[in-house]
Formats: sequence, structure tokens, C-alpha cells
Amino acid sequence: MSYTEAPVSKVCSMTSTDVTVEIQTNIKKRPLRTQELSNGQCASFDMKTQIGNTVTVTPN
Repeated sequence: MSYTEAPVSKVCSMTSTDVTVEIQTNIKKRPLRTQELSNGQCASFDMKTQIGNTVTVTPN
């Protein structure tokens, strides 16, 4: 399942899911950030620089 709502500030996985977050930013040196999360890991993202994102959740 994928979600494409912008912006996101924090994304967490659960013990039964893996999450991949792709953030498109307006930063020239880092236009795309990809973060993979599993086993309850969380990641925070700067909402001010986001121009789009895709959050994909898969069972593990």
C-alpha cells in the first residue's frame, strides 16, 4: 500500500510492517531522500523543504 500525501513530519514502522519513505525536496544538493524503516523504527522529516513524498507500507 502506498500513500502520497505531502508533507510528512514523522513516519514509523511497526513490528509487522516495513516502510519505505521517498521524499522529494527543493534542496538542490539532495533532491530525493529515501529512508527504509523496520521493527518499530521512526524517522523525522523537514516539512519546510518537501515538495512531494511516497510512503510505502509492506507486511514483513
